[in-house]
Amino acid sequence: MLKKLNCRNPFDSTIVWAACLLLPCTGAAWGQWEQIHKLTAEQGAWRNGFGWCGCVSGQVIIVGAQEDDHAGTDSGSAYLFDTVTGDLIRKLIADDAATGDAFGCCVAVSEDIIVVGARFDDDAGGDSGSAYVFDAAKGEQIHKLTADDAEDFDHFGASVSVSGNTIVVGSRYDDDAGFMSGSAYVFDAVSAEQVHKLTADDAAQGDCFGWSVSVNGNTVVVGAPDDSDAGSSTGSAYVFDATTGQQLHKLTADDGAAYDSFGASVSVSGNIAVVGAACTDDAGESTGSAYIFDVTTGQQLHKLTADDGAAYDYFGNSVSISDATIVVGAIFDDDAGPGSGSVYVFDAPTGRQLCKLIAEDATAGDRFGEFVFADADSVLVGAPHDEITGSYSGSAYLFQQSSPCPADVNDDDVVNIDDLFAVLAAWGTCDNCPEDINDDGKVNIDEVFAVLGAWGPCP
Repeated sequence: MLKKLNCRNPFDSTIVWAACLLLPCTGAAWGQWEQIHKLTAEQGAWRNGFGWCGCVSGQVIIVGAQEDDHAGTDSGSAYLFDTVTGDLIRKLIADDAATGDAFGCCVAVSEDIIVVGARFDDDAGGDSGSAYVFDAAKGEQIHKLTADDAEDFDHFGASVSVSGNTIVVGSRYDDDAGFMSGSAYVFDAVSAEQVHKLTADDAAQGDCFGWSVSVNGNTVVVGAPDDSDAGSSTGSAYVFDATTGQQLHKLTADDGAAYDSFGASVSVSGNIAVVGAACTDDAGESTGSAYIFDVTTGQQLHKLTADDGAAYDYFGNSVSISDATIVVGAIFDDDAGPGSGSVYVFDAPTGRQLCKLIAEDATAGDRFGEFVFADADSVLVGAPHDEITGSYSGSAYLFQQSSPCPADVNDDDVVNIDDLFAVLAAWGTCDNCPEDINDDGKVNIDEVFAVLGAWGPCP
């Protein structure tokens, strides 16, 4: 069994299946998360790569398709969609697109700025990598970013993140501190000037620093999933100041162990960071977990695990945080068949699991949860092996939260016995009454289950 997910081709995997069951976040449950759109490429094709990465900001959704063949085999592309309608706005292609670039292997958006990685671009040698900056409103390419010290096989652009005018690009196989020690670069989005090169204070060969990156405001978090402080590939993550380039903290799990791959995914919002460790073994080998940290102090606050976690779920393969909402992908969860995948929603302040997202048309092998992205009341999820328009053509799903706490019938910010009594008192046919939590025109046992399932303070 291949345990670790890092420093290898992300398409390679050896899978053992498990089964599980949990109420999804649809209908009468915490937050009323509902699937709004299913997005697919304009002309889906076999192994298009659509759905390996994506993000959302306001009314713009962007989904990468790194194996699209628009400008040659695996040249890659990215698609922009309207959040409200789900309609395709435009398709992004690099001005100098070429065979094998994998443009769209990762994407990021902040207001009017879109960043797209192309980790196999060859400007400075084979697979040196690059990243492209686009105007989101016009779809025009503004800049092409490359590292000042780019070399063969750096894979610059394998991870990207943007916040305001700050862009961070990971270069996981850069060799400053030994083969594949890794680095990350900070750029000014307006001028395209390279501002800092980030490396870990304790960088070492094979750490893969830069495997994942996230920036919010002045805080940068960089994952190094093959760092080996507590055993081979335990993993770690580092916090930097984007303005000065100074390393502030090194984050590690309190219970870190060999091959956990802590740092394979990272996300930061405000003073809270989430770090995925897809290969921890809490409920069996490679069940997976995620950790919440205070980036101001570096203190670990919570460890997140799935209520129904099972071996080889790879929970934590992807993570995202927006304000008080954390979402975590589990790409090999089996609710709809082997490898169908799922996503879990958590409350950031408490670490409490709120619900579980599953695609309405989920099928075996979809890998739903390959990427997750939270933005305000929206969650975007990738399923790159969905076969809606061809084998492994891929798709992405947009979920939105319609109400923060529908089971709180009396609006006192807590679901308790008062809400249960209100439901029982209103039993029967109901026309637009607050006790009809699932809006089906009647109050019955479904509402009772909704109240019991949401018991406690509203998130």
